[in-house]
Amino acid sequence: MRKIVWLSLLWLLLSGCGLQEENLSAPPPPMPTPTPTLPIGVTLVTRAPPTAVVVQTTPTPFPSATPTPSPTPLTYVVAEGDTLLDIALARGYTLADIEAVNPGLNPDFLQIGQLLALPPPPTPLAQAAVGTPVPIQVRVAQINGYRTPVESLWLLGVVVNEGDLPVENVRVEIGLQNAAGETLITAQAWAATAVILPGASAPFGALLPEAPATAVQPFVAAIIGGGTVTDLGSRYLELAVLDTAVAPDGERVQISGQVVNEGGETAVQILLSAALYDGEGRIVGFQQAALEGPLAPAARAPFSLGAAPPGGAAIRAVVTAQGLRAAE
Repeated sequence: MRKIVWLSLLWLLLSGCGLQEENLSAPPPPMPTPTPTLPIGVTLVTRAPPTAVVVQTTPTPFPSATPTPSPTPLTYVVAEGDTLLDIALARGYTLADIEAVNPGLNPDFLQIGQLLALPPPPTPLAQAAVGTPVPIQVRVAQINGYRTPVESLWLLGVVVNEGDLPVENVRVEIGLQNAAGETLITAQAWAATAVILPGASAPFGALLPEAPATAVQPFVAAIIGGGTVTDLGSRYLELAVLDTAVAPDGERVQISGQVVNEGGETAVQILLSAALYDGEGRIVGFQQAALEGPLAPAARAPFSLGAAPPGGAAIRAVVTAQGLRAAE
């Protein structure tokens, strides 16, 4: 019986070992394939940088403004102690009047010897009623150009009344031409004397703020204004200038003489106009000044005025005097 039990145990032991061997040699069961997780789709698109469209344009410049000089400017040389206000008040101007003919002028920094352009003083010659005009007979006897130390340019000339009647308010159009005959600039200038008697002459001038760098030639375009005097009104012309003398004063000249009232009425607000000439008869400058006080019939009054001719030394002056009749 005991033998049967041991045999049974041995059989059971051997059966367990064979089962274990079977399990070890069998392939492992396949692992379940996990359900794939789809990746998040991110599409990276490399964009080319935008092409910058650069439009290069050449701006069309505005036409350069042609400087229009004030008609018939005068000259004044700044002296020690002068201020622009003093110069203006002494000659009946406003500060704006002087600054208008001196572009870029700094009124706070005037220098002794500085050359200023002055507009013609308000003429005291009242315009009378206009009568029937007749054609005027005037001609421009000469015109010259003079560069200044500050690179501006004076155009100076003389107009002559060749007719039999007095003429007034003569206006001339002048300009500059290059060597090819092309007109570079034009300007207008008034005769310095309001009334030009038959056979008499009057200076005119215009100051161009900038002189052209190339060689130029001044020319007269036309007589564009003026008329015969049909009625003098309150104007008084019976004034003669005697004993005119010109004396050098450094770069300036002093003009002296006497004004004589040859008429029968008292003259007031007398305006002197002096045209200056060199030894060859060329006009080199002109100046105007007011004569102080009234001048009775047959009376004489001395005068002295300074000028800085832009055209150089002057040896002769032609001075005229005109005024108003004194009110009764």
